Amino acid sequence: MYIPDADAVLRQIDLFEKGGSVFGHVLFLQSVLRAIRSRSSEVYDRVRELLVSPPKDLCTAIFSNEHRRETYIERTMAGEAEEKYARAF
Repeated sequence: MYIPDADAVLRQIDLFEKGGSVFGHVLFLQSVLRAIRSRSSEVYDRVRELLVSPPKDLCTAIFSNEHRRETYIERTMAGEAEEKYARAF
């Protein structure tokens, strides 16, 4: 199982779309999807499409880490989205 961070997805979205046999199972964290959406709507749309209809040799899922007590990271001040993401990952 592979759990990518936002930078990996932003730089290598083509690998995820075409290289299903390399990864096998990919788990996208909700916080990673939020970071991708804020940085590139094009890549975000491609990831959403990948989640809806993945290649046949790739299994994808979303983990809602912001709604789990064990993985939730509270924002300490307004405007710290990047710092919160770094602490969460």
